[in-house]
Amino acid sequence: MKGSKAFAVVVAFLFVIIAAGCSASNKDSESSALTEKVDMIAAEKSATLALTAVDQAGEPASPSASVQPKQAGLTTAADPSAGIERKLVYKANLNLVVKNYAEAQNQIRSAITGAGGYVLSFKEENHDEVWSGHFTAKVPSKGLNDLLGSLDKIPSVSKNRSVEGTDFTEEFVDLNARLKVKEATEARLMEFLQKATKTDDLVKFVNQLDQVQAEIEQMKGRMTFINQNVALSTVEIDLAEKKAAVAIKEDRQALGARISGTFADSVSALGVIFRGLLLLAVGATPFLIILAVIAVPVVIISKRRKQAKQRTDRQDSN
Repeated sequence: MKGSKAFAVVVAFLFVIIAAGCSASNKDSESSALTEKVDMIAAEKSATLALTAVDQAGEPASPSASVQPKQAGLTTAADPSAGIERKLVYKANLNLVVKNYAEAQNQIRSAITGAGGYVLSFKEENHDEVWSGHFTAKVPSKGLNDLLGSLDKIPSVSKNRSVEGTDFTEEFVDLNARLKVKEATEARLMEFLQKATKTDDLVKFVNQLDQVQAEIEQMKGRMTFINQNVALSTVEIDLAEKKAAVAIKEDRQALGARISGTFADSVSALGVIFRGLLLLAVGATPFLIILAVIAVPVVIISKRRKQAKQRTDRQDSN
């Protein structure tokens, strides 16, 4: 009996030792995984910084600073007084009515290509043999004025043009300032990760770092979008054809056709006249009834008075 109890105690003790060992192993493996993630994040960050440094040293400055139009009332990209590169996005709208649609369409495509741009979309319609089309084109901002000048040279019946710009400078400056703050926060979190020894601290810093890096990527994406729109201007072109009226030459019509046409016109005119008289009679009927109600008693009374006077005159003569 005593031997059985001793054996049970020994088994329980061994079980406790094995469970403790497994728990420690799990913690060690979790800590090792977090350490590997930290090392991976640090390696990725170092590689990103190295690539950024190479790009800045090897690539020329972004063209967005010098691609802004300088004519047609458009401002330049730099603000010397503030030392800020302005982020201006331009959009031009042009309405053309031409006599030769096909020729004008080819000239528009050539002008867009000549300015270094491309046609983003094109829609064409035909109503009653009259053609119309709509171009949406992208052109480098430095070539916007050249494109507008080329389009002005296209022969047209009528033309309307407008150019407007949207200033993204304030948003871009705000994004840049917030990006610097987030990058500084990212650097501090990286330092904390390198120095952290507790598993809970590692988990907390890794989660915070993931959130900060996601916000950094979002800001960089928006800044890239603004720079791309600054570099490329949008041009909307509506093209329509004015159809020349074709004069009908009566001399080419056959004599019989002209006679039958004249007779048909006369019959139609008579029909219009009769219909007008009928409508006039129907419209005047209520007034004629009222006039008859008033006039008939007057006529009757007048006749009776006249007859009475005649009888009186005859009696006086007798």
